Amino acid sequence: MRQTNNRYTVNAVGTEGQIYLTNCKDKHELKQWLAKHEHHIIKEELQIIDKKRLQLFKMFSFKK
Repeated sequence: MRQTNNRYTVNAVGTEGQIYLTNCKDKHELKQWLAKHEHHIIKEELQIIDKKRLQLFKMFSFKK
């Protein structure tokens, strides 16, 4: 399996039922993707995973 250099994984559901799954290398690319798709996604269904976040913070993170 190929090793990628992407930091963020974005999972989102579109307003018409589309499913978006994408990877972004950095925060700038992530912000560009969100700005481009902000009218097409449901904000409550948006999930952004930071692969380089410290493991300790992952254990204690709470969902809304």
